[in-house]
Amino acid sequence: MAKKITFVMLVLLIVSAFVFVSCDQEAAGGGGGGGGAVKEEPKDNLVYNGFFEKGDDTDLVGDGASVLVEQGIGMGNTAGLSVTQNESYGEVMVDITDFYGAGKSYYVEASFKNTGTKDDDLTAHLAFNIVTGGAYDVVGQTYDIPGQYDGGWLDDTDAEALGYSTNAEGEDLEDGAWHTVAAILTGDEIAAVMAAEDEANGVTGETTMYELVIVFFVGSYPDQDGYEYILDNVYIKDLNPELPRQGKTYIAPPEPEDPGEGGDEGGDE
Repeated sequence: MAKKITFVMLVLLIVSAFVFVSCDQEAAGGGGGGGGAVKEEPKDNLVYNGFFEKGDDTDLVGDGASVLVEQGIGMGNTAGLSVTQNESYGEVMVDITDFYGAGKSYYVEASFKNTGTKDDDLTAHLAFNIVTGGAYDVVGQTYDIPGQYDGGWLDDTDAEALGYSTNAEGEDLEDGAWHTVAAILTGDEIAAVMAAEDEANGVTGETTMYELVIVFFVGSYPDQDGYEYILDNVYIKDLNPELPRQGKTYIAPPEPEDPGEGGDEGGDE
């Protein structure tokens, strides 16, 4: 009897080991099809259709990049976003200005898989772009504004202390497998960037939010053109839902009145 029990236990251990290795290989990605593990989109995702299972409509758009939602290319052979960066600044972006609120912090996560041949710098990155109302008034555009790209994500060690595993420096996609990049943007960092941006542009008075954008890209500026990859499972979480959302706090200044309007009507003398 003891020999039979020992034999059965040995078989169970072998089967368990096989299942564990199979699951581990699936989670690691690579291989045929989409690869990777299938995940359900969280209900608190600030990105509409960030997992691309609701059709072609999504908050994610290409900037200097062509994007297309395709079936069967995502993690676990689900839908994913096919991306080709065409410009030196090529990227995928999502505007989360509507979810801005003073003091709010945000957790950002996305999965990447390289599908192209360019391999100069196959690092997948997350970034953010903040434009204050005052700086927008001064420069008149939402890019190349002094100070807007300054600041950084929360240090990975500090994020771990909050219960989040992050890798804010990015992930190397050279092995052709799925890699997930995660980071935390704190409310303190947003406030610091806004204040420094206004100072850099000579803005005085109240600091206001014009635009808050999260960015996803491969490579490094100004050599981001030519990279091709799949983006999937884009998740942005509001870490402070108890704080009110303010959205865009910038109010455009009133248009100057036309001197030719509103004058006294003339008449015959």
